[in-house]
Amino acid sequence: MTQSFMTPRGHMANLVAKAQSADPLDAEGMCPLMMQTLQLLPVRYGRVEDLDPSRELPMPYKLQSRPLGFRLIRNGFLYIIDSSTSSLHEYQTQDGSVVALLFKGSEVVANRRTAVIETDPALVFSRSATLHVAFSEVQWTAFKCAQVMKVAAEREYFMQHVSFENVQYGKGVHLFDDRCMAVWLAECSASWADKPGETSTEIPYTWEHAPLYRQTILEEFTSQVTAEHKRDFLFLAVRDDVGVMRDLASHQDQVVEQIDRWAQSQNGEVERDYLLGCYIESITQINDADLSARGKKDRTLKALLDDLDTLPEPESSQTRKTLREVMSQDNRQEAGLYFNDPNVPADLQERLDHAKPDRLSMDDGIEARASTIQQYQLEQRFVGTSAKFIARHRQTLWKLYRQMDKPTKDALYGAKFGQRGINELIDRPRMDAFLKQQRAVLQPLNELLEKITQDRIDLLIKNRLHRAIWYYDIEDSEQVDHALLTEYACLKD
Repeated sequence: MTQSFMTPRGHMANLVAKAQSADPLDAEGMCPLMMQTLQLLPVRYGRVEDLDPSRELPMPYKLQSRPLGFRLIRNGFLYIIDSSTSSLHEYQTQDGSVVALLFKGSEVVANRRTAVIETDPALVFSRSATLHVAFSEVQWTAFKCAQVMKVAAEREYFMQHVSFENVQYGKGVHLFDDRCMAVWLAECSASWADKPGETSTEIPYTWEHAPLYRQTILEEFTSQVTAEHKRDFLFLAVRDDVGVMRDLASHQDQVVEQIDRWAQSQNGEVERDYLLGCYIESITQINDADLSARGKKDRTLKALLDDLDTLPEPESSQTRKTLREVMSQDNRQEAGLYFNDPNVPADLQERLDHAKPDRLSMDDGIEARASTIQQYQLEQRFVGTSAKFIARHRQTLWKLYRQMDKPTKDALYGAKFGQRGINELIDRPRMDAFLKQQRAVLQPLNELLEKITQDRIDLLIKNRLHRAIWYYDIEDSEQVDHALLTEYACLKD
């Protein structure tokens, strides 16, 4: 991936020089975060490609489709209410940084504030203060400013509560030092630096609702720290649930488009053949109802199923799925993978050494060797199933593996003499290979789509969207239009 040395704030070399402290790190034995004031550098909580800070850091919530991490703050407005002065600070954000202070005071009169009080302001606050922080895509009207300035309950509900208590011990909520951001801030992380490529699946963050991701260095932001706060600054992570939901909706559209392209490939023949193959396959597949019905007739199978219900998830579901697959296939003629392989696994070799041929057998132990290998292969299919469960039901599993269900056998080979079954009417190996190939394409997309859907549902039922867009003023026609567009962008399906 090509790295540009220019940033919105200048050349990287100049930013690195500007970010350096004028004093040696150990000058006068000074410790960080000891001043009575601290400078804040805002970033946002947002979806990231492959960095998951939740392994080490507290995060507001988790996502399934992609991790929730740290991103550059979006273009918009940042609002901070300082409890020590009872004043509202209104900042404009652009290209990942705070570029202007538009208002500072205890009472907002005008609905539009365009005059710049200070460019590139430093967000410096007393460490004894309690802050309430919020990001907004639009500028708040005077009424919405008053709503959170005058009513403490509204402020606590709609804005982030930020305290500097215990920040010197690294325990501040929503506050992180530069060492942490060097690892976890997506735009500054090197995790994608060594992943060049030209296809869409290799280009990072193609799922964003707007192309915001860009590689940069941490000094683009630490260079904004004033000289007196070189050791007394922190990154402030701001909630941006609207941005998260916009990205989720955009990512869903992208995945659906990929599935549509697959469905329309080769004039729709791929999808047609896939659906037909799935139908044929389903005819011979055993479902949970079939398992229960067979369990009523087979005491050993019922004991296995009862024991299966006691297994924890996801072991129980995965074991049940594998069991259905084993019972749906004709495994009787399966050739052992290791039959003619001199380099067999050690545990299998130990079994083969103890395998004894039938006294009446005239095949020099070939059948015993094949049976041992097949039993081993059967057990290997139960990935994630406890060895104790396999040991308790080894004989039952082997019987199910070798004895195909009669309805399944009739469907595959014909119920009567001279009647042809499915396997004689189609090229079954070719169909199975085709289904396997297409599932390798579809399954990851369907799983991702399901995770995205679940993420969107979780955010909605926890009221994160409507709690995040509270700031739209219904008396302002422009904001009403923007609110409707925002809600549609986040909720469209």
